[in-house]
Amino acid sequence: MSARFVVGLTLVLASACTDRGTEAEDRYRIVEKDGTLGEVCDAANAVANAYLEDKKEDGYRLWSAIAGVRCMTADQLGRHLPAQDEDRQKLKAEVDAVQRDAMEAARHAADEL
Repeated sequence: MSARFVVGLTLVLASACTDRGTEAEDRYRIVEKDGTLGEVCDAANAVANAYLEDKKEDGYRLWSAIAGVRCMTADQLGRHLPAQDEDRQKLKAEVDAVQRDAMEAARHAADEL
């Protein structure tokens, strides 16, 4: 085999060997932007598990702690809520408007009695 072939083969094999933790972090960042709090919790756990599979203790410890915080937030606020704060604020404003309208309708119905 030529040295050039060996170097080329090594580069191909090295590029095929990916870091599962890093890939899981990339997926986490996508979910964090567009997902729900529950999806962010699950994605953070997936990152921790990827580092565990790669036997990278520091990454596992860090992402286990991050997952704990993300999952606690999801459990307290609701797993179905959007992960982005501005999306949650928009949703809260919509809920508040519906509640105001319902209260106004109730007052109006009570006045007619």
